[in-house]
Amino acid sequence: MKFYFANPQPERFVDEVRAIAARGEFDKVETRPVLATFLGRVIAANPARAETWFAQLADLAGPAREALHAAAWFSELAEARAWLEREHADARFLGPAPDVLSGPITHPSLLDVAWAYYFATGDVRAVRRVVSALGFMTDVGAAARFKDTAQTDEDRARALNDGIFQAASWSLATLAQEHPPLLAIYERFVDDNEVDPTERIALAITLQKLAPERWSVHIDPKAGTARIDRKR
Repeated sequence: MKFYFANPQPERFVDEVRAIAARGEFDKVETRPVLATFLGRVIAANPARAETWFAQLADLAGPAREALHAAAWFSELAEARAWLEREHADARFLGPAPDVLSGPITHPSLLDVAWAYYFATGDVRAVRRVVSALGFMTDVGAAARFKDTAQTDEDRARALNDGIFQAASWSLATLAQEHPPLLAIYERFVDDNEVDPTERIALAITLQKLAPERWSVHIDPKAGTARIDRKR
């Protein structure tokens, strides 16, 4: 799946879905939305193959079949909708599919969904969605402090935000090391004045870790300000 868009091989779709099913990946509730998002984007990019793929995978059962229904739903193809109706799929797969590129990041699993979308399509909007989670930098340390708090709903939310921030930072840095073109995308976001200032600073800190010879971030905790420096 990783960086599929750079070398798409739709002819492997059926075999790969069967391999995923054989490994039991569809049985894991936490990974099913990620896989459905990725497969849905591949289906969406190959409308002429969709009917054939659905027919070839007609014997899937249980969680694997449900995941294929979800993937068809996420594809938003007319062919997929018709197939789901013929399948008498669960009613939740017959309405409009959610937009996985919008709305707040409320759980680390949504980061995986955004990356799955990017891996399938190369759409930078998915990367932007991950970057939006860097706005939680203001809650850094909340997870470690949680046990010493009153553990109110607000304390719990801040701890979760910290976890989301850490996961987003880790994924942005790790995947850029595997796929250097991401660096140019990050740089564009740092240059975009419409990106939230906290997100820009946090992303620049990630770039500093990846390319310290080019990037540096200077934070003045007393003044509450930060400056991004970059060597051209």
